[in-house]
Amino acid sequence: MLQNSFYIRINAHRCRGCTKCIRRCPTEAMRGTYGQAGIDIIERLCIGCGECIRECPYKAIELVQDDWETIRAQGNLALLADPTFHVQVGHCNRTGFIISALKRIGFEDMTESISLAFDVSAYAIAKRLASGSKAAPLISSYCPAIVRYIRKHHPELINNIVDVDSPYETAAEYYRMSNPDASMALIAQCPAVSNLINSPVGRDKSNFSHVINIRQVVKGLLASGERIDDLPPEIESGARWLAWAASGGECRHISAFSEKKINTMVVTGMENISTLLHEVELGRLSCIDFIECRACYKGCVGGVSASESRYLSLSRIDSLKIDWNISTEERAKLERLYDEGKWRLSKCIEPLPEQAPLSNDISVAVSRLKELKNLHASLPGFDCGSCGRPSCHAMAEDIVRKHGEITDCIFKLREKITLLSSEMNELCMRKTSPL
Repeated sequence: MLQNSFYIRINAHRCRGCTKCIRRCPTEAMRGTYGQAGIDIIERLCIGCGECIRECPYKAIELVQDDWETIRAQGNLALLADPTFHVQVGHCNRTGFIISALKRIGFEDMTESISLAFDVSAYAIAKRLASGSKAAPLISSYCPAIVRYIRKHHPELINNIVDVDSPYETAAEYYRMSNPDASMALIAQCPAVSNLINSPVGRDKSNFSHVINIRQVVKGLLASGERIDDLPPEIESGARWLAWAASGGECRHISAFSEKKINTMVVTGMENISTLLHEVELGRLSCIDFIECRACYKGCVGGVSASESRYLSLSRIDSLKIDWNISTEERAKLERLYDEGKWRLSKCIEPLPEQAPLSNDISVAVSRLKELKNLHASLPGFDCGSCGRPSCHAMAEDIVRKHGEITDCIFKLREKITLLSSEMNELCMRKTSPL
C-alpha cells in the first residue's frame, strides 16, 4: 500500500515507524501514532526539502515520478535538467557531456535554451538589485523548498523573494518558441523541484508534463552502456549555468552582470536558513543585497535524487574553465531577451496557510484553541517523539483534531496505568478484608 503525498510517498510495507523522519523534518509534516507502525505526511506542511528521504534507513519514503523506461519510449519528448544533472558523471576533475548520450537515444539538445534562461535570470536579478525597488535583502526564488517555506512560515518576507521565474520554466519558454508542440520532462534533483509541475511558483501552469529524478536517468544511461563524451570547450566556457548546481554559483553569475559590487550571502541547510530568516525579519541583514538560499547542504548537488557524492560534483564544478566575462554581443542579446519579459512571474507569490483552521466556525475554533493550550500545558514538554509527533504541541493539536488520544503520550499512559493499578489494588484489598 502506498500512502501518497503530492510529490513524495510512504511505502507502508517498508516503513517501520522508527520516527527518524519525524525528528528530521523541519516543518513537522511527518506524523505517526504511538504503538502503530507507519508514518503519514501532512501535505499542507510539507515543503519538499527531502530531509525525510535522506534520513529514512529503510528507504520507505519515495519520490512520486515517472518511470525512466516510459520517458525513454516517448521519442518526441524534450528533457530539461537541473545543472546538477550535468555534473554527475565524468572524472573527479572533469565533468562529462551527458547531453550527447541523451541525443544518441533520441532526445533533443536543450543546452542553448538552458544557457540562455540562466543568463537571463541572472541578468534580471542584477537589474532588480540595481533598481533597488524591492525590500532588502532580496532572497533567491531558485529553490522551491525555500520559497514554499517562506510562504508558509515567513509570509511577511514574500516581498523579499525576487520576482524572477524559475530558469527551468524560462528555458522551456525559449524552447517552445521554435518547438511550439513539444512535450517536456523535467529531470529533478529533489522533491521540491519535482513538484514544480504540480505547483509552479508564480504561474498558473508548468511547461512540463513529466518529471523524473536524476538518479534514475543516470543509472538508466550507464546501465544501457551509453558513452559519456567529454564536455566540449565551447560549451564549457559558456557554462555559467552549471555553477548554479553548487552553493554560491547563482551569486557569482549575478555578479557577472552587475555594474557595481553587490553584497551577497550564501546559506545552505534548513536549520541555517530558519535562523537566517528570523534575522531578516528582525531587520539585521539590511546591509546585504542578495541572499542565495538552498535547502540542501552545499547546494543542489546535495539533493536527495543526485546519483553521486556532492563533493565529487563540487570538484567537477570547481575545475570548469568558465568565462565570466560578458561580451558586448552577449549583453545586447540578453537585453533584448530581458525586454521580452519571459523571465517574469505571471502572477504574484501568495502566502500559504501554515496550518488548517481548527474549525470554520469561529466560536468552535476558539473553544478548540483553548482546549489545545490546556492539553499542551498538561503534557510533559519533553518533545521526545515517542508518541509519533515531533513535539508536544503537535500532539495536542492532533488530539484536538481527533487524530490521537492523550494516552499516545507514554508518560500519560504510565500515569493512567499507575492510577488503574492503584485502583485495582484498592478493590482487591476491599474484597479480601474481613467484614
